[in-house]
Amino acid sequence: MHSYKDISLVSSNANYDKRQYTIDDDYIISAINLETPAYSTLRGTKVGDHADKVFKAYPANQAHITPEKISYTLGDMYLDFTLKANKVASINMGIPIPGEE
Repeated sequence: MHSYKDISLVSSNANYDKRQYTIDDDYIISAINLETPAYSTLRGTKVGDHADKVFKAYPANQAHITPEKISYTLGDMYLDFTLKANKVASINMGIPIPGEE
């Protein structure tokens, strides 16, 4: 993991076989973790927003919802909103790394 002031990045060679790479090819950014309102998703959701704002931007009927997390998947990508007191505490997006789900 590479941690910076407002963002954390995970690099890996996850899914190298699906990308037609070899296991020795360059790593890619496989996950991004936001824990600050300095950045938002393409649909304008950011850390500190109420869970209701997540559902206005992303359909609730397509989410896996727990009291601590709102999760979406599309193909082999995920978008997770971690909640504290019903507000977004972090936003995580990327591709699952086998063995780390």
